[in-house]
Amino acid sequence: MAGYIILIAVIASMTSILLHERDRLRRIETESEKIRSVRRDINTAHRHITKLATLGESVIAWEY
Repeated sequence: MAGYIILIAVIASMTSILLHERDRLRRIETESEKIRSVRRDINTAHRHITKLATLGESVIAWEY
């Protein structure tokens, strides 16, 4: 009888750990997606700044 109780306790704890780790993995994936989104936004802003700087340099080269 004690063996069954120990077996049930082990299975219950393994299930609990599995569910906890799945939840943790989902939270990590969500956070990673947010970080990727911020990186994309920063990259886009950097490209726009580079384009504006290039246009500014070409304006300086204009001769009237």
